[in-house]
Amino acid sequence: MRNILFCSIVFSLSVFPLIFCSAKAESVLEETHSDWSSRVVYSNDEIRFRATATYAESGDFVILTMDRFPNNCESQYMALNIAASNPAKISSVTNALFGAIRIDENPIHNMSYKISFEKGEKIFFVNIVNFDGENTLLDELREGGVLRFKLHASEEDYFLRFSLNGYREAQQRTKVLCDSFNKGKKDEDYFPSENKPPVKMRDDKTYF
Repeated sequence: MRNILFCSIVFSLSVFPLIFCSAKAESVLEETHSDWSSRVVYSNDEIRFRATATYAESGDFVILTMDRFPNNCESQYMALNIAASNPAKISSVTNALFGAIRIDENPIHNMSYKISFEKGEKIFFVNIVNFDGENTLLDELREGGVLRFKLHASEEDYFLRFSLNGYREAQQRTKVLCDSFNKGKKDEDYFPSENKPPVKMRDDKTYF
């Protein structure tokens, strides 16, 4: 069982941006699907079914998550949590910035977003305000090989790259877990009992 940061500013593939924050959450029932993993994530007042991929380069580490929530299993919510190598010198939320999403050689999806960060913290949150091509993006994710983001901040362009190898299986499993929960599976069924060992978590470095 792993404690993880649980303060994500996210955008949905079907609705407007949402903000979810709490101090920490626990994750259980992790399974690995090539370059993705799936799990159940819960805090005191919320449960979500999460597919995750990671990107690391030049000391920066980025977690890409795709979450489903009970009673709305069809929708997926995407978040970017950026763990930078150096802490922020100030607390700030940027004005609207412009970037893009692209899967393989498919058409580019333009997007606008904001970045927020707290002084002294190394976690930066990307809040996607809007993007185009919503109706085709999910199909491209399921069929694609590489998901790329282009972000612009501090007069520089930043490029993030996530393998989609395993995404289809990971998102299918989160859908099954979410549907099972809605059909009456009890909360405690998702979490190991005192007599069961916790699910073994892969160390981050094993992904690279």
